[in-house]
Amino acid sequence: FTKEYKIQLYFRRQKWMELMWGDADYHRELVAQKLEV
Repeated sequence: FTKEYKIQLYFRRQKWMELMWGDADYHRELVAQKLEV
């Protein structure tokens, strides 16, 4: 499905970045730890 449209480029990049740098949940937890929430 996604190979027919340019959205596949954004989807693949997002998945790669999620694996390399962490997803939104990871970053929320990191901020909560820094703020000692």
